[in-house]
Amino acid sequence: EWNAAKDKEGKARKKLEELEAARLRRMNAAQGDAAPAQPSARARSGSETRKRQHVVRMRLDGDELASLETRAGATGLTVGALLRACALETAGLRARRRAPVDRELLALTNAALNRVGNNVNQIAHALNSGADAPPDVIAHTMSELRATLTTLRRALGYDSEG
Repeated sequence: EWNAAKDKEGKARKKLEELEAARLRRMNAAQGDAAPAQPSARARSGSETRKRQHVVRMRLDGDELASLETRAGATGLTVGALLRACALETAGLRARRRAPVDRELLALTNAALNRVGNNVNQIAHALNSGADAPPDVIAHTMSELRATLTTLRRALGYDSEG
């Protein structure tokens, strides 16, 4: 049964390749190309289809790299987009601004989230052992969780005021 499914999958894949080859031949014929196009053996990945195909390398010392990463983070751009912006006076059409991350606040929020998780585990343990969890403890834990998540959003730069 498994071999039959694999055989069927192989036939379907071959049929798709034939259809793609026929489509490419029709496109080339419509454009007046004499040579028939060959379908690729596999679909091209996103990195192979990007418009930016050239890579520029440069050497930096540790301080220069830290300064570059800090500046890129402060502007909300990737290092590549920042370098394009400085050199070409444009970060590019696809440049995305990243939210600045407050690493210290993120570390504190992580600790608070761990405390809330511990409280939730204790409540679950109590409920699983047949005990009742006091409603005020559950309400306090939920309130603490909401406050921690708000702080987490702020630390990640998604919410400036919380």
